[in-house]
Amino acid sequence: MIALLALLACGKPEAPTGPSPEASAATAEAVCKLFEAARVDCAHEGGVVTAGPHRLELVTVVEQEEEALGFRSLVLRVQPTVDGVRRPELDTPAAANGGEPREALLDRAMHEWAVVYGAAIVDSLLRDPDRPALRGVTPDVTAGRRVGSADVYRGWTLLQGGSALGVDHDKLLPHLWPVVEPLPEGVHTIGIRIDHQPNDARWRCELDGVESEAVCEAARRYAWPVGGPLTRIRQYYVFEPAAAPAGGSAEAGAAPGAATP
Repeated sequence: MIALLALLACGKPEAPTGPSPEASAATAEAVCKLFEAARVDCAHEGGVVTAGPHRLELVTVVEQEEEALGFRSLVLRVQPTVDGVRRPELDTPAAANGGEPREALLDRAMHEWAVVYGAAIVDSLLRDPDRPALRGVTPDVTAGRRVGSADVYRGWTLLQGGSALGVDHDKLLPHLWPVVEPLPEGVHTIGIRIDHQPNDARWRCELDGVESEAVCEAARRYAWPVGGPLTRIRQYYVFEPAAAPAGGSAEAGAAPGAATP
């Protein structure tokens, strides 16, 4: 035990936290790839993205960074400003851990952020019911989705270790809509993170970028496809005031149950 404590003490101390130009530039690059998948010209410099009529300033903050015994953990938060307006409801998390070098860890964190969160944000900015950014990640998307008075843009469903059935958004969204419906008119977001293993389920839910137990309570009413020794689920939705009367077709199928798109 003494030897183990001595080894742990040799781990590197926590790195400084705060805005990271390197991480912000990596976020901007990932966002440009999503716009380009949607066939929108995009350029980026540092954390600033210019895509079509939009200008995004992406500040990615390091909230926690640790290394011990060759194992690293990196916890980030992306804070967007869109067309000169700070958009805290679009604040979203990113994280990765493992034994790879820091640069590879950052790349992995930003890749996951882009497909789970970034795709929904880009599609909501484009207001394109075909959702081309998400389609660039997973081609099974056929059309937009609406719940109540909102058009809904989702990110790719990250599902590791769970049932191959995936997530049924048509069954999940009605549980979440009562949390969003009473809010002031405008854009609202819900993020759900689940790390589930037998006798231990860790949930973190966010409403408009802020931790929300009300969202978790609503989400628990849905039968999530958990199973095996560990299930890891990440799901994100952007709710926009409906642009036109309902009547379009709904998206067909659930998201693929895989760890990497």
